[in-house]
Amino acid sequence: MNRIVRLPLILCTLLTIGCGNRRHIPEEPNEQGIKEVTFGIYCDYGMHVDDKVTLLLGDSLIPFNKDKYNIDTLVVGDFVKISYTGELYIRETYPSTWYMNMVHIRDVKVTHGKVLEYEVAENSGGGKSLKALEDDSYDIATPHVINEDGTFTDYYTTLDVGTKVYGINPSHFASKTILAFYSYNPLIES
Repeated sequence: MNRIVRLPLILCTLLTIGCGNRRHIPEEPNEQGIKEVTFGIYCDYGMHVDDKVTLLLGDSLIPFNKDKYNIDTLVVGDFVKISYTGELYIRETYPSTWYMNMVHIRDVKVTHGKVLEYEVAENSGGGKSLKALEDDSYDIATPHVINEDGTFTDYYTTLDVGTKVYGINPSHFASKTILAFYSYNPLIES
C-alpha cells in the first residue's frame, strides 16, 4: 500500500479510537413521536476542570442550555426529565457527551431534591464533623462543600466550627443520603 494512503488511514483510526465508543439510548416514542429519558444531576469534583465542580447529567456534560427551558438552577441531586425526538447517542468518554446532531430536545423538566441544614461541629477528639440541624438520620456521601463560585472545599479542613452548609437529598433516591453539600442554599435565589 502506498505510504500516502496509509497515513490518512492511520490518522482516521487513531481519531476514531480517541473519541470513545458511543452508546445508543433506545426509548420508545409516545403517540406524538416524542421520547423521554430521565437522569440525575451529579458532579465531578475537579477531575474534568481543575479545582472546579462540573455538574453532570448522569455521567454526561449537560447537553442543554437551562435558560432556554426556563430552568432557574440545576443542583446536584436534581432529577431531570428530557423530552426529545430523534435518536439519542452518548459518546462514552469522561465525562460523556451527547451527539446533538441526532436529537432535538423539546422540553426539560427538573425536580429538585430536599435541602437540609447542617453545621460544622467540633468533635471531642479535635476533628470536625457535620451536625444536622433538622433530621440526623441521613447518610453523608461526600466531605466536599460546593461554593457559589463553582469551587469546592472539604468541611473538615477549611470551614470554621459553626459554619452552616446545606445538604441535598435527591428526590429520586429511595435512601436518605446527602449527595452534595453547598456553602449556600442553592435553591433560594440571592
